[in-house]
Amino acid sequence: MVSDSLYQYISYYGPDGHVMVGKRAHGSDAWTLRRLPFTGNVRDGHNVISLGIEGQGRLHLSFDHHGHPLHYARPVDSQTPTPVTVMNIK
Repeated sequence: MVSDSLYQYISYYGPDGHVMVGKRAHGSDAWTLRRLPFTGNVRDGHNVISLGIEGQGRLHLSFDHHGHPLHYARPVDSQTPTPVTVMNIK
């Protein structure tokens, strides 16, 4: 979980291996969840998802890195928790 001044963000692998991202306003119990088109190897416990927020409030995430190319994604804007850019760096 990471937070900015307005929201908290989470990410995890769903049962089918897809990356899930969620956000909620501080003080709220309601999460907005999105199933992303990216998958990871959920059978390997080393393939965690890392979240970060840049200075302009944009969420960044990386996932599925145990012996694999870099998988990186970021959203179009800070209010949309759906990454649109993925770079596979070998």
